[in-house]
Amino acid sequence: SYEEAIAELQTSCSIKIEENKEESNTEIKRLHNELSKARLVVARVQHEMVEEKQGLELSIRVAEKARDDATQKLSSTIETLQATCHSAQSAGEKLRKTEDKLEELMATTKEMEEQSSLQQQRVELLQKKLDAE
Repeated sequence: SYEEAIAELQTSCSIKIEENKEESNTEIKRLHNELSKARLVVARVQHEMVEEKQGLELSIRVAEKARDDATQKLSSTIETLQATCHSAQSAGEKLRKTEDKLEELMATTKEMEEQSSLQQQRVELLQKKLDAE
């Protein structure tokens, strides 16, 4: 009969609806699980990114300090080299002046020796004349 067919159809539809509902619930649970896993992955990646960022920031600070230290050492070395060069220039000038004075002294000494030799020769000549008279 018509009512039995409708009842059968309703039963069949109810079963299909339940099956679809269960399949949908299963799919929803699966999607919730995937979402939870994805959230865990995102949290882990974010944590790794924070650690990486902190590591890079630390590396930058260390490199900046090393650069600043090297710059300070180089500046100090340059100042020392400039002072050393100035001292060397001063010493060089003093050495040249001393060499000039030494040359003058040697020339004066030679001149005095020549005059002394001439004086000695005169004395000897005078002495010979005196002895001869």
